[in-house]
Amino acid sequence: MPVVLIGLFIAVACGRLLARRLCCPWWVAVALVGSLTLVIGVTLTPQSVSEDVTDAGEISWPFTWILALLDERTLNVLLFVPLGFTIALIGSRVLWIAVMGVLALPWAVEGIQYLVTWLSRDA
Repeated sequence: MPVVLIGLFIAVACGRLLARRLCCPWWVAVALVGSLTLVIGVTLTPQSVSEDVTDAGEISWPFTWILALLDERTLNVLLFVPLGFTIALIGSRVLWIAVMGVLALPWAVEGIQYLVTWLSRDA
């Protein structure tokens, strides 16, 4: 997943600067950007459907075997858990802005998936 790798590179490169703006340790800033990148990489990249894979394995993701064990709702919750933990570690000065952004993120993701039809995320 190149989106996640690019995001992690940006997180490490800009971690200290972002940490100063968020009033938190640099590793929290890196974890925050990494969590956001994971959410964007998994939810807003085009979904490829293979003809030889049935129902549970539609997504071209390295760990497709997990999809057979968990339903989509549970996977969505698990995807946002690291983001919630990192938001809790941000400094109190900007915490309310970060919380509002995280609360809006699932709505934004669902809206983008609905409006951008070429993502093929209409399940």
